[in-house]
Amino acid sequence: MAAVLLSNVDYRSGQLMNMERMTRLAHEAGALIIWDLRHSGGVVPMDLDGLGVDFAVGCTYKYVIGGRGAPADVYVAERHHSEARQPLSEWWGHAVPFDFGDGYAVVRAMIEQGVIGDFCEPGIMRFGLAPYYLRYVDLFDAVEVIADCMRRKVWTDPAFVERVVVT
Repeated sequence: MAAVLLSNVDYRSGQLMNMERMTRLAHEAGALIIWDLRHSGGVVPMDLDGLGVDFAVGCTYKYVIGGRGAPADVYVAERHHSEARQPLSEWWGHAVPFDFGDGYAVVRAMIEQGVIGDFCEPGIMRFGLAPYYLRYVDLFDAVEVIADCMRRKVWTDPAFVERVVVT
């Protein structure tokens, strides 16, 4: 089975796709249609059932003003419910939604190894590989340090788990 994935809004121009026509064309070709609604959710009214859409995905951090960690949304037409499977648990579907794993400890361990990183709740690790480094070799060395630390799991040292105040 083929699937067609389209965004209903071109983020560069703001052009709105003709969802009804494109959905019909996909179905006529024997394909399912999956619409990406992240540039329209909350601002463009639409009737996904009425349009015959099979699946759609979106987000709430843009125009619904959900902020960081806000849930995404997935639409599955009722005719697909018996066959569709959702392997992702998402934020609120997780058994322990505020268990951010080892992210903090990983960033602390990388800093100890000389690679500057930043940890933000909920579980976001950021590594400023540029512009902190000025030469190609600096970037290459930083990636090598990160890879080595990941292989050795250096963050499992209890010293990296303890939260410290940054000054």
